[in-house]
Amino acid sequence: MDEPFGALDAMTRDLLHDELERICAERSLTVLFVTHNVREAARLGGLLCASLNAADEIAVQAFLDKRLNFGDIPAVIETVMARVQGGAMTGLAAVMAADEEARALASEAIARRGAGQSMRA
Repeated sequence: MDEPFGALDAMTRDLLHDELERICAERSLTVLFVTHNVREAARLGGLLCASLNAADEIAVQAFLDKRLNFGDIPAVIETVMARVQGGAMTGLAAVMAADEEARALASEAIARRGAGQSMRA
C-alpha cells in the first residue's frame, strides 16, 4: 500500500493502524506499507526499522571499505532481514538490541561473502 493513510487526521490514522494490525494478526498477513511518516513507520514496522537501518549501514560501509561489491549490498540486507525477529518498539533498550543483532548478522554475512571472493577495486 502506498501511503494509504497519508490524508487522514492523526486520530483516524491511529484507529486504522489498530485495525490493520488486528487484521494482519488474525489472518497471518504481511503488508508492504510505504510511508514517509517516521512515527507511522516505527509503529507499524517496529524493530524491523532499526534492523534495516543497521544492516544497511554495515553493508554500505563494507562497500566503501572495498570489502563488498556494490551489487551485493541488497543481498546482505536481505540475509539480515530474513533472520531478525522484529517485534514492537518497547523502548530504547529494545531498539539498541535490534540494532546490535542486525549489525552482527550483517558483519557475518559480509565475511561469508568475502571468503574466497575478491572485491572490485
